[in-house]
Amino acid sequence: MEDVAITRASHPVDRGALDHWLRSAVEHRGCVRSWVHPVEPGYDYPEAAVLWLSWAAWRGEAHTEQARRVAARLLEDLTSQGSLGRGGQRYLFDSCLGLHALVRADVDLPFDRIVEGLARFEAPVQPRAGARWSERWTGHMDRAAALLLQAAHQRRSEPGVRLARRLRERASETSDYVHALAYAAEGELLFRALGEPARRAPERFAAQLAELQRADGALPAWIDGREGPRLDATAQAVRLWALIDRDHYDAPIQAALGVLATWQHRTGGICYDPRGHVNTWTSIFADQALVWAEGGANGLAWI
Repeated sequence: MEDVAITRASHPVDRGALDHWLRSAVEHRGCVRSWVHPVEPGYDYPEAAVLWLSWAAWRGEAHTEQARRVAARLLEDLTSQGSLGRGGQRYLFDSCLGLHALVRADVDLPFDRIVEGLARFEAPVQPRAGARWSERWTGHMDRAAALLLQAAHQRRSEPGVRLARRLRERASETSDYVHALAYAAEGELLFRALGEPARRAPERFAAQLAELQRADGALPAWIDGREGPRLDATAQAVRLWALIDRDHYDAPIQAALGVLATWQHRTGGICYDPRGHVNTWTSIFADQALVWAEGGANGLAWI
């Protein structure tokens, strides 16, 4: 794999190549790889599969053979294990997003039974939670709660609505990880769209993300500016700016799109960081960012 030069690209992201790479991330058994890298191989990642299935539904392709394979694998894991995870740990965030993605893809599933199992989580991770942002009740769980609420409304599930609101109450811890901050913003934006009062205005999140943007157009890994760039958070920021006020944030959007083009690998995917991981969720967010930045599609329905 070639190194990606940190210089502004003179061309836009090639969406055709990006689309091709995203389809290549799905393995025959319906697994979705986290990333591609010659030294640090990717792994079967349920969260990436969840995001991929939602992306396929957004593209109007939830019923293709490839999407059906991904959905079948996720459904098998959710119904047999009660939740999604990897490495011996089960993640509430991944599980809520997985349940939502399956509903979005119009999959028949025992919704309330799965909700009942998720309600038993005492922490965002089982069997044990640690100190990482993804293992605490940080704002990223706000997105999980919002998506669960949306799915529960669609399936007319009162247990799902109750659990979503309970999770939102618990997701009060502030995170200084920019990817998690963007997830919190997405959650609040969706909650407002669902008629729930916002705890923090999404516009404040958008302004904060704009303040964090680096001179090269990317966002850092952490709000204090250390580490980075992080292209997943950069693509997420574009999606949010486009949904909240595309005209006001035109300059940050164009700068971010430029750096996404810079970090598009020759194979078509978008890299996650300077180490050259061609990354699945970054590529998914980037594809949506490109469309929503042009005002295409109803992004708010797919956040």
